[in-house]
Amino acid sequence: MKKLFFLNYVMFFALIVNAQDIQDESKNANNSLGTLAKGLYHHLSFSATGGTPSLSLDALKAASFKEIGNVSIGELNLSYRINNQFSVGVSWMAALGNCNSGYYTEGNQFVAFVADENDDHKDGHHDGDDDEIDEEDDGCDDELGNVMGTVTFKFPEGVPFFVQAAGGYSLNYNAPAYSAMVGYYHKIVAGLGIVGGVRFSDVLHQLPADGVRLATTSGIKAEIGLNWNF
Repeated sequence: MKKLFFLNYVMFFALIVNAQDIQDESKNANNSLGTLAKGLYHHLSFSATGGTPSLSLDALKAASFKEIGNVSIGELNLSYRINNQFSVGVSWMAALGNCNSGYYTEGNQFVAFVADENDDHKDGHHDGDDDEIDEEDDGCDDELGNVMGTVTFKFPEGVPFFVQAAGGYSLNYNAPAYSAMVGYYHKIVAGLGIVGGVRFSDVLHQLPADGVRLATTSGIKAEIGLNWNF
């Protein structure tokens, strides 16, 4: 009887120790998840900007204030900060390249590249009255149709400037695209701040079979917006 009681006692004690081990492992796992989440919180950053149309240098010189002031979504970016200077991320960008990009045919006729996939608009032609042209069918890529990988370099502390390089693919034009931005950031409160800058970009269009040369495809635009945890 004593042996049976002792055996039951040992089994009960073993169950308690095992339960304690499981609880400790659970606490350690929770602590690890908490540490991981805290680390991600401090390393992740998010930006949202608005931007002007992307224009070539020649078009920019002749642009009116109304054209330049036609602001739309610029970029949505999620980045991971490797250290105090470098971050890598992914962006959805709009209005890359040149709003008036296109090519010339043998007769020196200009044909615009238009993001709209509708066949009636792809070659710069419109149905109906020529005087009633939809303002959105101007060849500008104003949609977030450019998927880009980004690398951002922040200058050392005390110098509130950064440089962003990006490369990816334009879903609107089915062509590779790249971008470079020189920007400025200013902390407002806690992790919230203002970012802005000047972006140069290009969509690498292929010359169509009926084309003899491309018009300027690169463009310049200004962007400004908010950033969390920059």
